[in-house]
Amino acid sequence: MIKRQLRLIAPQQLLLMPRPGREERYLEIAAGDFPALNVWRDEEALVVQALVPGVAPEALDLTVDGQTLSIAGEIRAFPEATTLERRGGAFKRVVEAPFEIDPDAIGAQLNNGVLALRLRPLAAEQPRQIRVTNGGGES
Repeated sequence: MIKRQLRLIAPQQLLLMPRPGREERYLEIAAGDFPALNVWRDEEALVVQALVPGVAPEALDLTVDGQTLSIAGEIRAFPEATTLERRGGAFKRVVEAPFEIDPDAIGAQLNNGVLALRLRPLAAEQPRQIRVTNGGGES
């Protein structure tokens, strides 16, 4: 009976503890994978969704520099928790867009723990239709 319980618990604990020889990967995951992101492109913009449950809008710091979006903030720590599966503290994620981001045309909403951003390219980078006219001369 005890042996079976240990087998059920062990895989869960492996997610929380680094394995020998894999400490670097564990630290990389722990430090850089929050918040989880979904990123895709539609006709008008690059859309970024960040899952930030429990984070207030005023605790988020969004910055744009050229093609780079940075999402930073802080999650409240729970020192009184007896089981802790979500860490507290500061976080930062960086998204590189395939174009220069127009900082004046960013849409951002936080709804039910999901931060939704729409990043549009600068006007100079948007494709334009060029109309060709007849020059009137013979070729």
